Amino acid sequence: MITAIAVISTGPTLVLLSANAPVAAAATLPNAPAGATVTGGLQGPAGPVGPTGATGSIGPAGPAGPVPSVNGATGAVTIAATGGAVVTTTGGAITIAEPGGFLNELRNGTFDIWQRGTSALAAGATTVNAYAADGWIINATYSSGAGPVMAQAANNRTGANTLYGLQITGAANVTDVELIQRIESYQSVKMAGDASVTFQMQVYNNTGGSITPKLSTLYPTVKDNWASTSQDLAAVNLQPCPNGQWTLVAYTFPVSVNANLGYEIVVDFGNNLSAGQSVIVAEADMRVTPGVATGLNAAPPPPELRRIQIEYAICRRFYRTTYDLGTAPGTATRKGMVGGFIYTGSLYTGFSVAFDEPMRADPVIAYYDGAGALSKVTYLASGTFTDGQSTTVTIANIGMCGFHFSVTAQGSGIMDLIHYTASAEL
Repeated sequence: MITAIAVISTGPTLVLLSANAPVAAAATLPNAPAGATVTGGLQGPAGPVGPTGATGSIGPAGPAGPVPSVNGATGAVTIAATGGAVVTTTGGAITIAEPGGFLNELRNGTFDIWQRGTSALAAGATTVNAYAADGWIINATYSSGAGPVMAQAANNRTGANTLYGLQITGAANVTDVELIQRIESYQSVKMAGDASVTFQMQVYNNTGGSITPKLSTLYPTVKDNWASTSQDLAAVNLQPCPNGQWTLVAYTFPVSVNANLGYEIVVDFGNNLSAGQSVIVAEADMRVTPGVATGLNAAPPPPELRRIQIEYAICRRFYRTTYDLGTAPGTATRKGMVGGFIYTGSLYTGFSVAFDEPMRADPVIAYYDGAGALSKVTYLASGTFTDGQSTTVTIANIGMCGFHFSVTAQGSGIMDLIHYTASAEL
């Protein structure tokens, strides 16, 4: 489009130049007649706007910005696990690998299993190292008179995860009380050489004042044989326990590579359990906790507290009895007795006892009659039970899976019956 025209006369021709056009756009016209006037033409109207071009494709998204916070924490956030999980990072992915159950290396951390009875398990000597609840040893020192009493007690902690705990009630001359558990090498090997293992337990203090229990550990010098031991963790203070309330005590520490021989934990309540004073312990756990700082632990992982049927099976590897759970051996009862019957003659009654699963080692066998008398036998003849029989008894072929028991018979038609305990404790 030409928007302005200049007219130039050059002899016989007129040259029209466009102000907007290049020189090449100039046009030549014949000379106008004499006297004619040539003027530039008016500017024409603007042409129509062309159609809009197509929209281009969307470009690639920019990089993601940083996460502003994680559970309210801002800046660099470290992801860690205290329950035995393993945290790994690959590129931008963080993986938390849960190791599954059976993390708790302690036996009967629920205090549900009491095969020796649930009440009034008195010490009875100036020193004692005796099992109370399965897996738990009470080691007490006292000058004279009665020792401490161990019994099952209700776990009345608000939010409790178990029904029961172990109560230790002191006596006038008690100068020290320790709570001990020995861990078999098959279990403790999982902790051997670990830099971070956490022990925890709930403690109810009913001594009348604040107490501070101590924790120490050791291992046997021969696999699963506690005749000789070496110290691992020297005694350290656990959390102070105010009177009249529950306190979570927990401590994280490295474990020696020699824990593959077995391991022992000791919770020492010191000289704090005199007459009328007591403590209750419950919800015990000990496990590997990768990456957790050593020392007092205010936030240990939730304890693994196994079902009673699982704990019962674990405990029977070390100790078992024909008495009902919670009934002390030597109790007068005929429920659960085992025996054999002779039909004719007067030779002897023989029978085999097969364990439902193997014990840890060949056990020590003790037997009782129906009245609870040690090393006595009960006869059953014509529907009548007779306790207190001192007939010749032979126990033979004692093994991890059972034993043989024979009794000199008193005549035909008699059944010989016994209760028994089998102990393969550490």
